[in-house]
Amino acid sequence: MKPWIRAFVAATTLILFPTFSVSVQSEDGAVWHENLSKEQKALLLNVAAGAAILTWGAFTWDYGEEDPHFQGDGWLEKDSPEGGADKFGHAYSAYALSHLFYSQYQRWGYDQKQAIQFGCLSSLGVTLLMEIGDSFSDYGFSYQDALFNLIGATIGYGMVKYPEVARRVDFRVEYDPFREGEHKGDFLTDYERLKYVLALKLDGFDATQDTYLKFFELQVGYSARGYEDYDEDTGEHDSRRRKIYVGVGLNIGKLLETFWKTRIFNYIQVPYTYAPLNMPLD
Repeated sequence: MKPWIRAFVAATTLILFPTFSVSVQSEDGAVWHENLSKEQKALLLNVAAGAAILTWGAFTWDYGEEDPHFQGDGWLEKDSPEGGADKFGHAYSAYALSHLFYSQYQRWGYDQKQAIQFGCLSSLGVTLLMEIGDSFSDYGFSYQDALFNLIGATIGYGMVKYPEVARRVDFRVEYDPFREGEHKGDFLTDYERLKYVLALKLDGFDATQDTYLKFFELQVGYSARGYEDYDEDTGEHDSRRRKIYVGVGLNIGKLLETFWKTRIFNYIQVPYTYAPLNMPLD
């Protein structure tokens, strides 16, 4: 890690630790954040998110090891570095971040329209900062990644703007910890175990809401495997494969609704809860 990166990480920690980790009380007994306006809270949240991304990137993605540069890395082709799984990863990350920011902004008093607009802008800001960080690493700034970030944030906006769509469709990520092979410490880029899923929930349709079909859904998913072991220089260990699956799955959120009402399963796909028909693309 270059010295200026170490200095940045140290300064970030010193500045943010007392601000975000300590609840300083004022004379009237209120904690520090209760005296801030919603705009000030939003600003601090974005600064903290940006600092967290740069700090994570410095230690995990080698930010600061290269001079800034652009580097196109393809789309969904077999010969792209991750077979396109990373592109879906960027779209999903921007989508999920837009909703995380949106939810927090609503809790701070923004109305729905402002919250989702600012949520998407914050998501795009954080993911753009990630790309800028990548430009200082071996990855390089990828305009393909930036485009998929925009697609993900747009999906996030649409899911709030059109609740009837969100009632029927989920965009999810699946992480399968039981697959063979070495687990990556950075699970966000462990594409050997990640899968990206669109689910059409039958519970979202009036005709099936009062039937047992409400516990089922139709799914389509994308994954890429075999890229971790592939040696690009020699062409050895080429077990790279991309595939789409279509299938019928269980709507886990609906099944657990009586015991645990949560929206987490709108964003996370539980492995082994669907019957897939796999269609290889190679």
